[in-house]
Amino acid sequence: MVCEEGGVMPAPSVIVYGPVGSGKSTEVAVAFQECLWVTSQPGNLWAYESLVELKPELRLKHVSYAPSLLRRKNESTEWDPTKEVRCLVLPANTLSSEGELIPVHTITEVNRVVAAFTKATLAGKAKSRGIVFDEFSELSARMQHDLEVTGWNPKDPKPYGRNWNMWAPFYKWHKELIERQKALDVPMVFICHDADPEKLSDSEDPEASGEVLKGGPNMPSKKLRRLFCAFVDVVLQRGVERIKKKKAAGEKKVDKDALDLGEETPAVEEPISFAPENLNAYGVPSDVVRFYMTETDPYWERKIRAFGLSPKETRDLLSVLRQARFAP
Repeated sequence: MVCEEGGVMPAPSVIVYGPVGSGKSTEVAVAFQECLWVTSQPGNLWAYESLVELKPELRLKHVSYAPSLLRRKNESTEWDPTKEVRCLVLPANTLSSEGELIPVHTITEVNRVVAAFTKATLAGKAKSRGIVFDEFSELSARMQHDLEVTGWNPKDPKPYGRNWNMWAPFYKWHKELIERQKALDVPMVFICHDADPEKLSDSEDPEASGEVLKGGPNMPSKKLRRLFCAFVDVVLQRGVERIKKKKAAGEKKVDKDALDLGEETPAVEEPISFAPENLNAYGVPSDVVRFYMTETDPYWERKIRAFGLSPKETRDLLSVLRQARFAP
C-alpha cells in the first residue's frame, strides 16, 4: 500500500520482546489503547494498573486509559466482541467441579477469539481495534503442545500423534494470522520473552544446520522465531539498565591504602528509590533507563523501517512507532 505524503502507514504488526519486568506490557498498553488483550495470565497487566494509580496525571499527559482493559473474563467462549473492549485470560488449565485440572486447548480458544473478532470487525460492530497477545511466547508454546498431542481438534485426536509433521501447518498458522491482520488493517502486537542467539540443529532445519540463529522472541522452535520475525512489520528488543552515578565536581578521591578499614566489607549498591519525586513520567525510578534496541544486528532480531531513530531509543513505544509513521 502506497503511503500518501504526510500520511501514516497502515496499522502495524509488532513484536516486542525482552526480559521479564522490562515494562513491555505497560508500554504496549499505553500505545494500543483500543486493542483487545488476549493474555496468558491475569498478572500481565498488574504493572499497568499500578501505573495508573501512581501517575493518574498520565491520563491527560499522554493518552487516555481504557478502564475496560482492567476488566477480565476467564472463558473466551462467552466473549462477545460487539459489546466492549476487555482482556481475555486464557489459562493453561481450568478446574472441574471435582477440583481436577483440565487442560485448555489453547489453539482452539485463540482461533475462536480471532474468528469472532474478525467477523465483528468486518461487520463494523467490534468494540476493539486490534489484538494484543501477552505473553505470546507462552501461548505459542501451549499451541505447539496442543498440536503435538491432539492436533487441531481435541475431540478427534486419532489421526494425530507425536510422529506427525505439525511444524509446517504451525508455521502456516502464524503466517495466516499476520495476513489476517493486514487484510483487516488493525494493529496486532505480540509481547514475548527473549531468547539468546544459538545454532540451528539438524532436527529443526537440516539445510541450515550449524548456522547461528539470531536471538529474539522466545518461540517453540528456532526456525519459527526467524520466520515469524520476517512476517511482521516491527521487531523491537526491550532492554533495561541502571545509570551509574558520576562523582560530583570537586569530589576528592579517597586513598583506601591510607585508611585502616579492618576486615574488607563487600560494596553495597545504593538501593533504588521508588519515592514519587524520584520517578519519571512512566513511574520508573529516574536512575533506571528502559529502552528499545532498533538497529539491525547480526546477532539479534530487530526491524523497523524509519529514519531518525536512535539505535538505543529511550522514547516510549508510541513515539517510536509514530516516528516510523505507523498509526497504533
